[in-house]
Amino acid sequence: MGSSPGADSELRTRVQQQEVVAEFGQQALETDDIDQLLHDASVAVADTLDTEYCKVLELLPGGDEVLLRQGVGWQDGLVGTATAPTDLDSQAGYTLRSEEPVVVDDLRTEDRFSGPDLLVNHDVVSGVSVIIGSLEDPWGVLGTHTTERRAFTEYDVNFVQSIANVLASAIETRRAKRSLEAQKEVKERIVETSPVGIVVFGANGDLQFVNEYAESILGRDRENLESVAYDDPRWRLTDADGNPLSGEETPFMRVIETGKPAFDMEVGLRRPDGERIWVTVNGAPLDVDGKGAGAVLALTDVTDQKRLESEFEEMLGRVTDAFYAVDDEFRFMHVNERAAELLQRPRAELLGEKLWELYPEAAEVDEVWDAFHTALNDQVSTSYDLYFDPLDFWVEANLYPSETGVSVYFRDITESKQHELELERYRALTEAANDVIVTIDAESTIRSVNPAVEDVFGYEPNELIGESLTKLMRDDLAVRHQAGLQRYLETNERTLDWDYVELKGQCADGSAVSLSITFSEIVYENDRYFTGVIRNISDRKKREWQLERANERLTRSNRRLEQFAYAASHDLQEPLRMVSSYLQLIEQRYGDDLDADGTDYLEFAIDGANRMRAMIEGLLEYSRIETGGKPLEPTDLDAVFEDVLDDLAGQIERSNATITSDSLPRVQGDRTQLRQLFQNLLDNAMTYSGDEPPQIHVSAEQDETEWVVSVCDEGIGLDPARADRVFEVFQRLHSREEYSGSGIGLALCKRIIERHGGDIWVDAELGEGATFSVTLPAPET
Repeated sequence: MGSSPGADSELRTRVQQQEVVAEFGQQALETDDIDQLLHDASVAVADTLDTEYCKVLELLPGGDEVLLRQGVGWQDGLVGTATAPTDLDSQAGYTLRSEEPVVVDDLRTEDRFSGPDLLVNHDVVSGVSVIIGSLEDPWGVLGTHTTERRAFTEYDVNFVQSIANVLASAIETRRAKRSLEAQKEVKERIVETSPVGIVVFGANGDLQFVNEYAESILGRDRENLESVAYDDPRWRLTDADGNPLSGEETPFMRVIETGKPAFDMEVGLRRPDGERIWVTVNGAPLDVDGKGAGAVLALTDVTDQKRLESEFEEMLGRVTDAFYAVDDEFRFMHVNERAAELLQRPRAELLGEKLWELYPEAAEVDEVWDAFHTALNDQVSTSYDLYFDPLDFWVEANLYPSETGVSVYFRDITESKQHELELERYRALTEAANDVIVTIDAESTIRSVNPAVEDVFGYEPNELIGESLTKLMRDDLAVRHQAGLQRYLETNERTLDWDYVELKGQCADGSAVSLSITFSEIVYENDRYFTGVIRNISDRKKREWQLERANERLTRSNRRLEQFAYAASHDLQEPLRMVSSYLQLIEQRYGDDLDADGTDYLEFAIDGANRMRAMIEGLLEYSRIETGGKPLEPTDLDAVFEDVLDDLAGQIERSNATITSDSLPRVQGDRTQLRQLFQNLLDNAMTYSGDEPPQIHVSAEQDETEWVVSVCDEGIGLDPARADRVFEVFQRLHSREEYSGSGIGLALCKRIIERHGGDIWVDAELGEGATFSVTLPAPET
């Protein structure tokens, strides 16, 4: 069944637009006449989109006005002379401050801004305006307009944006050339950017054209790209799900074989520096005299978008509270592991099913029913906490609405409820206690004290809250107390017997009182507190202080610490990537101009940046082991081992290594993390093999309910006394001059094994090789 005429027309229009962008990009590369290029851009946009007017506005010095630098359709004498303001009320000013293209359906009813005289006097109704340049450093505005109301498509808007991007690149190139001519002795690092990379292949896959942005995306210059085929294994091509992509499945081959355009194909690839990036590819065939002449591909770097999607998934994975989401019919759309655990059903049984059908008892609880329907219908957040008998626990739930459903964060607060009861009993006991019970913080400030203090010291409780505990001590004891507290906070060394000590206290009237004191310490929300039970030795009974539990707060603190480690390592990568990119540009563009020392310095800098990237990436992986892992499930170690051999094929070949293995078992594990584990262990064995080709053997034996898997090598070995150090982060037994590496590989192995509930150890002697062993659980039956 053929496509509709409308669809064919739209497809032809999109292909035509892509071809115009490609041709205009080629013209921009070949010309130095910027005015002619600006004029041709106006003609290309107006002709391609069939509009009456097109304008190129240049932002004048000072930023208050734009000049009609070039355009088509305007009254005689306006091009080169007409200006427009750039305040927020004007269309030009609004465009210069907008990250997205500005589309106007009808200027007469537009409420975001007013049209300038230039547009009003020409009866303009509809149009598209985009920035030429970046939002931070705009050069001007490219716009096209009609006198009749018109709905511009997404592809029309993208076309105008692409032409503007080519102009921005050409203008930036011209600026750079003028700067180089004026300052010949100054070596500037210039990176030309454009949101669209354009690559043209011949029918046989030979590279015919590549723009600079495509070079930047792919991490290779044209000369290098000409030596790397579209299906070269070094690209490590994958589809959107990360599965390997064969040459026949590449965008180029799809266009060549079908003779039809391909749109929005998402492809993963590796740059020469090893970084994996993601691009979307739009391709169209090229015809000459009715014969296939190749294909043009437009590339867009979507690595950041993929990263944000991944981070969102990781964010959900890091949520330690139970979380699930339902749609507007209350069907489960997402359930995290903790939610499945508390709801007492596997995720597979929950997803797609209706909440009220799986848990009909919940529908009978008015508080639950009302909370869900109020959140969805009124679009307001709701909450409840109650005892839910079918699941046998107290639940605290917070519901957050969206237009498509409700997100629910909930947790088991049974323990907290019991804790509240204990606290209530404690408060009652405290209020009724005959002994003085006082709590101070790490600064010795009194945070709470019970009424018994009046009987012992003569102060009312509110007179002491916020005062130093030394107010109840003699001067000599006050000095000793402050010194002892500080010493304990720094070293955990006690200067007093906390279980029982006799001291003299100072009453409000100045008199002394003999006391016995028992101390205890509490950590709450990461702050340290100390509680004392003070008894008048003559007639008070000693009561023991009950320690609160602060496990929930400690858990949150640990989570914040892990998030900090992830954020710190993640946020360091962007500036480091910039450093590496510019160092590589310096090496590529100016390497021949450097003397021997300069070359050495540059190599040192690149090496240092690469090592820092490896350390940051290692730290990032290390911080993600717990939260980024997948559920443990039956996993075939033979299949994992084969994948690892493929991953290390290049290193195995270079080192001439021989790697053998027994038949490996199925274990309960995270396949991705186990692949990383064995990759690190085999890499470590090859790295420290000494002067001879590595000889490595992998074996396994069962020990009751777990398997012991060992990686044995015949390398340089290590000192048994220092064996434990190799599993610590950034701990190395050799200098980097002797052996490369970030010092985190074996630490990652230890963390992975700990997540699997197993152990890792090494048996080794200097010069006699090493055997690294791990224990892994057998599959659950």
